[in-house]
Amino acid sequence: AAAALLGLRWDGGLLAFLRGLNVLYGAGCLLLLRRLFLRRMGPEKAAAHALVLAMYPIHFFYTFLYYTDVGSLFWTLLTHHLATLERGRGFPSAGRIAGAAAAGCAAIAFRQTNAVWVMFTFGTAALADMEVVSGDESWKHRRRAPDGAGALHLVVVAVVVVGSFALDLVRSLPRLLRRLGPLLLPPLLFVGFVVWNGSIVVGDHSNHQAALR
Repeated sequence: AAAALLGLRWDGGLLAFLRGLNVLYGAGCLLLLRRLFLRRMGPEKAAAHALVLAMYPIHFFYTFLYYTDVGSLFWTLLTHHLATLERGRGFPSAGRIAGAAAAGCAAIAFRQTNAVWVMFTFGTAALADMEVVSGDESWKHRRRAPDGAGALHLVVVAVVVVGSFALDLVRSLPRLLRRLGPLLLPPLLFVGFVVWNGSIVVGDHSNHQAALR
């Protein structure tokens, strides 16, 4: 349908257009990787790290083919970039969270397993929110194991930390849902699709069956 609207046929012209689109996704991945690395390092180092990852063989060669890998990565990185904290800035705005949710939908449309990475982004954003709001009273500061502590003491500390985190999470849940709730929409839509479709497979189910040979 898109090809008909653009006046393209399934020949060399359309193939070049689709591959060119994938190259744009590859360039977008490079820019997003640099922006994400800038949160932890200087501009030169961030650019170098982003370029190294962009040249990773599987990603680099798929950039010049029309396949879902590069587009899938672009939308997943965009979701994470929009939804998580940037150094020197406050919480992402409601507009950014809505944009992240839309990007998450696009990521799952490209590749269904990206629902896991959208949930990872939600968890990362929620953890950052809890740390900033809680400050020095955060669960991770409440108890630390002293140097040379025995195994039993380490287990006790771990239980205390996990318990404190669980309590903080329950107390923070209403605020997190108000602020980050849209990020849960793409995974929920994905679950709804799987229930409606009867499978994660899009297309002919008979050609996508798990089997032992």
